[in-house]
Amino acid sequence: MSERVSVAEAAEILGMSKQGIREHMKRNLFEVPIGYVTNPSGKKEQYHIYRDMLNRHLGREAEA
Repeated sequence: MSERVSVAEAAEILGMSKQGIREHMKRNLFEVPIGYVTNPSGKKEQYHIYRDMLNRHLGREAEA
């Protein structure tokens, strides 16, 4: 996988709130996924956003 991106950085790039990013990811609302949500052992969700997936969502070519 590529470099991880924080929820805050993804929110700034996509022009959304951090909560908006979290809700879209939990509900699979992004047409092209930007990452994954995990819930280890029923604890607080973790949001794994990856630069390559975010770029694909934005229609950008993968960066070398």
